[in-house]
Amino acid sequence: MVQDSPCPRTLDCPALLWVSTVRRIHQQTRTLIQALALTAQHFIHL
Repeated sequence: MVQDSPCPRTLDCPALLWVSTVRRIHQQTRTLIQALALTAQHFIHL
């Protein structure tokens, strides 16, 4: 374990791990919102 090097691995750097997790959640949320919007449009046009 070398403490001098900044973030040698993702697991050693909680900040990077947190950022990647937030990005993934944000992407999934956006996909979910798009799916809900498409479903709403489908029901509106019925």
